[in-house]
Amino acid sequence: MGWEIYTHDIADCPCGQGKIVREHHSPDNPWSSSHESVEISCTICEKSWQVSYGGSELVERASRDASREAEKAYEKSMNSISDYLNSILSEYPLPSFKTQKEEFAYLTQAGLYDGKIGQYRYARRDAEMADIAVVRIDSLIVPKLIGKVGNADSYNALLLQSQAAKKNAADKALAVKTIKIPSK
Repeated sequence: MGWEIYTHDIADCPCGQGKIVREHHSPDNPWSSSHESVEISCTICEKSWQVSYGGSELVERASRDASREAEKAYEKSMNSISDYLNSILSEYPLPSFKTQKEEFAYLTQAGLYDGKIGQYRYARRDAEMADIAVVRIDSLIVPKLIGKVGNADSYNALLLQSQAAKKNAADKALAVKTIKIPSK
């Protein structure tokens, strides 16, 4: 039992020296299903182009990789902001409360905790409220935190870096070169 493979050229490759080939894999038994794939049949183009998932277009590897690197740089800049905010949280005087329910209400309202009350109470068995609190970039407490214990200049510099990285990532994503592969 094996497979019958039918190939046919569907387009020229980007450099013009090879072809884009559609392969139809058909089993010679009734219980397996057939499938199709698209491949680049050119030693030059297969190094610089890749068939997208689904086989509908060619994607230039270099521009795709540049886009991925820019996205990683943006994520790194966002992590730097988060790390900075969480590093100064320990210096911020959190209020004290009589019950864990009040602590939970304060932390969720301030954007310092996003779990459920049962999860909070379980975490509170082994940790203090300040140890459970985590500042997210969009937390409502960020302006108070920066104003009271942070450095506005350092925070704003991190924000500017992140905005620049976000714009660069968006520009690189738009610059990814693609070529539509003709359908059957």
